[in-house]
Amino acid sequence: MARTDQQINAIKSQIEALKSPEAIAASGGTQAAQELTQQLQANAEKLKQFKAEAESTLASLRVDPVLAFTQALRQLNLAFAESQERNQQQFEGRKTRIAQSQLAGFKTNKQAGRQAALDTAVAEREKAKADLADLQSAVNEGSAAIASPEFQSTLQRLSVSPDSSVAKIDDVLKNTSDEADRGILEKLKSERERRNQLAGAKTVFSESQLKVQQATQDISLTQLQDSANKQQQILQRTEAKKLKDDNTSLGMKGAIASQLNSLGFGTNELQILEKRSQIESEIADKKLEALKLEQAYQRQSLQLDLKRQKISAQMAVFEAESARLAAAKAKLEAESALRIATIKKDKVGIEAAKVEIELASRGAELADKKFSAAEDNLKVQDELARNATLAQEATQKAALNQELAADSARRQAAALERVEASAPKIQKQESRDTTTAAPASSPTANNDVPGWENPYIQKPGEGLFDYESRINWMKMTGQIVETNNPHSAPWGVT
Repeated sequence: MARTDQQINAIKSQIEALKSPEAIAASGGTQAAQELTQQLQANAEKLKQFKAEAESTLASLRVDPVLAFTQALRQLNLAFAESQERNQQQFEGRKTRIAQSQLAGFKTNKQAGRQAALDTAVAEREKAKADLADLQSAVNEGSAAIASPEFQSTLQRLSVSPDSSVAKIDDVLKNTSDEADRGILEKLKSERERRNQLAGAKTVFSESQLKVQQATQDISLTQLQDSANKQQQILQRTEAKKLKDDNTSLGMKGAIASQLNSLGFGTNELQILEKRSQIESEIADKKLEALKLEQAYQRQSLQLDLKRQKISAQMAVFEAESARLAAAKAKLEAESALRIATIKKDKVGIEAAKVEIELASRGAELADKKFSAAEDNLKVQDELARNATLAQEATQKAALNQELAADSARRQAAALERVEASAPKIQKQESRDTTTAAPASSPTANNDVPGWENPYIQKPGEGLFDYESRINWMKMTGQIVETNNPHSAPWGVT
């Protein structure tokens, strides 16, 4: 009952939290918040009713712990089923509101579809979270009921325990005729199945969280891409052809430069290229984050599938073992019937028993083969999982390397563009410095200094990106100082 009290208190806290403006906005508006509050209040009332009925039942049935146990589990199963149904209804209601919102904003909002995908992912996450909480609560309540000391003798009599597998409980159930015992075994089986579902429910919740992150990342990436596209369109209309075109008036060039500068592109071609490269780098980083997130989702999904596959293989072994036991039992019963018929000298009975023995023997052989096949399949599951994981790692590594290679190529191309844009400035500086340089005999000319090299000359084997990085580093560290002083060294190289 302590768990039920905790659930009721948690619902009260959720209702209080829904009164804040932030929670109202997050739930889809005032109407949606009111509907959710009403649903939470209804859930709390049902939990209170369940608690009252359970306490009353336990109080009236203390003389019969077995009956009390079955009654408590029946109430627990009912409460769990109703909770799951409410979660599904809430989820469907949110999906309907999301679809209506998407339809209303489809014509005016380019992000309506992606926003609907995000809202749906959030709704799925909330449903998975609620389902997990309900399942965990049901498992805790059921485990507490099964662990009751007065009930252990009943479990021992039925040759089962709280940790017995579903296959074991099911096998005992098939060979039990007493209705009361069958009821107990059915409840125990459903409780064990819920415990087995818990790991899957946790994985589903984790997957739903990843989907929310993916949808959020998709919207962010699309917004960034749209911004880049708009700026690219402006650049295509206004950048270097018009700025360099002698037919373009000075007033037009000034207006174009002012517009680009207001957008953060600067006032010259080099600054424009640097800004564009920055935007493209941001997009590339977002794409890389999205790829890594998608790969994480793929890895988690694969591991979940592999776990399910191994569980299925284990279940197949249990079922095959159960079939072997049933076949062996049938053969023993047929042999016993043959002995009895022989003692009675019942010829018809003897022949019938021989036929039963033959059929039971064939059944036993088939069960043995199925068991061996199931065992072999279970043994290779770890190897199959390892191979699948390695194959996925190779595929994901190749995709990541391809993305990184494309980004590297883009960065190198951008660096080349910036170098080409800097060339006229460098040539102009060289011409000015050649005109104003000191005579060859002057000690201030760097080209007369032994070992001096022009830093702007690309070194053999030096890539464009490395070249630009070296120049920038020399400027930052003061090794290159651009100046118009005719008495300084050429290019201001120190």
